[in-house]
Amino acid sequence: MKIKAEKKRSEILLQYRRYLKYMLHSQPDVEIVYVLKGSFTVRIDENEYTVGAGDLLTVFPNQIHEYIEDSPDLEAYLLIASPENLCGSETDEFDRLPNEQIFRAIGENHLIARCFKEIFGAYSGESPHREMIVGGLLAVMAGELLDMLDFSMQRIPREDIAHRVLRYCSEHFREPLTLERLEGELFVSRSYLSHVFSDRLGTGFCQYINSLRVSEACRLLKSRDEITMTEISESVGFGSIRSFNRAFRQITGVSPAEYRRLRRKKK
Repeated sequence: MKIKAEKKRSEILLQYRRYLKYMLHSQPDVEIVYVLKGSFTVRIDENEYTVGAGDLLTVFPNQIHEYIEDSPDLEAYLLIASPENLCGSETDEFDRLPNEQIFRAIGENHLIARCFKEIFGAYSGESPHREMIVGGLLAVMAGELLDMLDFSMQRIPREDIAHRVLRYCSEHFREPLTLERLEGELFVSRSYLSHVFSDRLGTGFCQYINSLRVSEACRLLKSRDEITMTEISESVGFGSIRSFNRAFRQITGVSPAEYRRLRRKKK
């Protein structure tokens, strides 16, 4: 579900998920995952973790992270929200990095786990005040989480080169992008950019741009039945339908048409 926060710029995304695999990215929001069943593997900055049933994961704003693999039986709650929307007011509480970001086996009776369950219960009910109920439960979750976290005094490097590169790519992937263009726009040499992608991000420049484009194409294929493959290819930044089909199959394992058919069957 997406919860619109009044007088705030961003939405709060809250979902029950059976899969979490997602490419390398960063965002200005807080990301919280509570695992009900199964497990998944996540890479945060340069560290890799396995998160299992009963565990709670918190990813802080602007941390580079990637959901690498999950188990077939995975069931988890996922919450993504700005610090302000999560806490209900402006805050700088999430401008520091905690010493630990995973709490092991907190269990279903923990306050945060119960809040997740109550939020979904509120949205399945008919209360005219459910937005208020959800806002209160989110604030309770945020307060409990902040009490649990042991913060260092190190601030998250918001202008780190890798973050700047990721942000620029996420904003411009629909356009023709080259390392030469990034060099001119970000005032970083091509050789250093290549180093950032290969060593820091663990991928090539072209592969990363294609993954952003294919991810957006998947969203369009799921949400807009009327749009054609050619229109999708052009809107996400591929130069031709042939390159779109090739990149899509390389990343997802199926063609765009097959992906759309599979999504329709699930509906």
